[in-house]
Amino acid sequence: MSKQCKIVQDLLPLYVDKVSSDESNELIEAHLKECDECNKVLNILKNEEKVSNVDEKDAIKRFNKKLKRKNLKIIIITILIIILVTFLGWRLLYVNETTVKYEDNLVNVEIPEDEGIDIYINAKNYKNGYAILVKTGENTYDVYVNITQNIFTKLFKDNDKSNNLIRIGNNMCIDFQSQSVRFYIPGEAGKIENVYYVNDDYKDIVFLLDEDLTKLEDKTLVWTDKKFNE
Repeated sequence: MSKQCKIVQDLLPLYVDKVSSDESNELIEAHLKECDECNKVLNILKNEEKVSNVDEKDAIKRFNKKLKRKNLKIIIITILIIILVTFLGWRLLYVNETTVKYEDNLVNVEIPEDEGIDIYINAKNYKNGYAILVKTGENTYDVYVNITQNIFTKLFKDNDKSNNLIRIGNNMCIDFQSQSVRFYIPGEAGKIENVYYVNDDYKDIVFLLDEDLTKLEDKTLVWTDKKFNE
């Protein structure tokens, strides 16, 4: 290898990267016209550059794919967290119920002209209300009333149900929230003796058995049929 070939080959990497000076370019190009050996080295360097560029592009593509997958995971996890928080918030604010503790005038009982009794709930922030008919004798019954509230109705107090009632008469009872038939009083001679308000925290009180209701201790007698009991 001549001294000039050695100089040119040292300059070839700069020439391939297009960072060599104009004077060096003139020297290299003049030499390449006459030297096959240096042309071979030049071709090798150009091929290496192409391979390097391809590898770099592949690396960028792989990085972008990983970044997209990572971003997709973050989006999915964020959506799941939002759904979970929304679900827990819904359960806490709306589903989770507690019994409204009895106070004076919370429940009023009136006797209409026809058979039966009317029970009025004077609360403006309750979620659900129940009236359970419990048989105490052959033709005698007691009524157990319970209303519940949640954080939503307790805080915002926009769930005004004070004008709704439980209608007991004509052998039926209508729930004061849904206005749907809740139960029937068997026989024409059936009498309701007492109305109790249940303070226990039983949001599923409607599913309790009669014997379980009568054993509840935290209850308030809000009305009694004095004439019937005399």
